[in-house]
Amino acid sequence: RNETGGNTFVTAEALVLPSGGSIVPVAGWVGSDDLVDYYSFVAPTGGAAVNVRISGLVSDADLYIWDGSQSYVASSAYGGSTPDEANFAVTAGNTYYIEVRRYSGDTSYVLEASHLAAEALYAITPANAVRAENAGGTTTDFTFTVSRTEASRAGSIGWYVNGPTAFYGE
Repeated sequence: RNETGGNTFVTAEALVLPSGGSIVPVAGWVGSDDLVDYYSFVAPTGGAAVNVRISGLVSDADLYIWDGSQSYVASSAYGGSTPDEANFAVTAGNTYYIEVRRYSGDTSYVLEASHLAAEALYAITPANAVRAENAGGTTTDFTFTVSRTEASRAGSIGWYVNGPTAFYGE
């Protein structure tokens, strides 16, 4: 069993995430006597988002992402041995935490993280939204659709809406 990651935000294992690159994959383990593993990284410059994935599960573990204030950012909680994956927007220079949490059983895992270039996200602007926001000086609702044709969920679709307040998701 690979004992990696800290057991709290304070003792999180620091990872190096290079701009436009990936961390060295981390082999870890969570189970009945080690419920969580925490990792941290500082978001590099030159990109808009990060993709984090845990795979190689034999039991159920879940993935949670927190910002430097320990506020929720994203999560993935598929059941059983299904890999978990999250895409989320980042701000260069800010610290983020990755939490791998045991849900049931004991399991090893492989943690991977990649820094995505800004063009890896599709920006939804008023030009390609159903209706422009703030048209004519008043706020109006608009909708958009993000779809894909691949049958599997391997890889997530990241999106964001740029404006006075940025919105993002997967």
